[in-house]
Amino acid sequence: LSTIRQNSKKIGENAAKLKRTLTTILYDFQMRCEEHGITPFLVYGSALGAVRHHGFIPWDDDIDVAMTRADWNKLKEIFKDVFSDKYDLEGPNYDDKDSFSAWGKVFLKNTRYVEIFNVETPYNKGAFIDVFIIDGLSDNLIVRKIDYVVARVMRFVANSMPFYQYPNKIMTEVMSATKGAKRYLKFREFIGFCFSWVPHKRWLSWYDRFISRHTKSKYTIMNYDDAVTLRGAWFPVKKITFENILANVPNDVEGYLKSAFGPSYMELPPEDKREQHFCVELNLENA
Repeated sequence: LSTIRQNSKKIGENAAKLKRTLTTILYDFQMRCEEHGITPFLVYGSALGAVRHHGFIPWDDDIDVAMTRADWNKLKEIFKDVFSDKYDLEGPNYDDKDSFSAWGKVFLKNTRYVEIFNVETPYNKGAFIDVFIIDGLSDNLIVRKIDYVVARVMRFVANSMPFYQYPNKIMTEVMSATKGAKRYLKFREFIGFCFSWVPHKRWLSWYDRFISRHTKSKYTIMNYDDAVTLRGAWFPVKKITFENILANVPNDVEGYLKSAFGPSYMELPPEDKREQHFCVELNLENA
């Protein structure tokens, strides 16, 4: 835990620079995407922060954007030519490489941002913004419910595999602080072990293909969370202030936030309900 405390202090001292760096990545990424007919927009806590705080949620330090499946496929095609001077891309079925996450991440080169669960893995460890993919859902309610369960199980398995394949002492130490957390870690490691006969990359590829099957339905979902959204609610995007830039948000951003966070999304949650990210190493000297 001493490592977490030391690095939390360091990150706290550099929080303003981290947020400036991420905002710069967002601005540059959005501009380059729009020049090539791709439309990213803020989602999750970043959309909430833009509406409620005109920037980051005060205790938050990451940026989440989303785009349609068609835009994601186009981004993968043009990324090397348009973005590789400054950025790396990681995501399912991209460039024949494995990805830590079931969604995309755009990393700023020559930076270091190591999250607690990524310490010993071979995946990218730069400062990043998340890129979530919006997929269609079946118009049939029964199929939607079945797809939801299958997708969540597949994603849980994929996310559990690194716990078994790349254990690290810091994670073990933190998760051993309580019996419940320790049991949870052991369970994730056990699930990862049970499915380790399948390469992580292949499992993510199966998941990615499964969730992208419905291309013309009126319902959409992002990362198979609980916020089912009508396809027409996303576009045309609107621009609102995020820190010192104008960022894209969904057209019906209020409806999206109500669906994602509940009707009282403008109220600050109690401190014990505020999401935090555990970073164990941060270096932005070359950002």
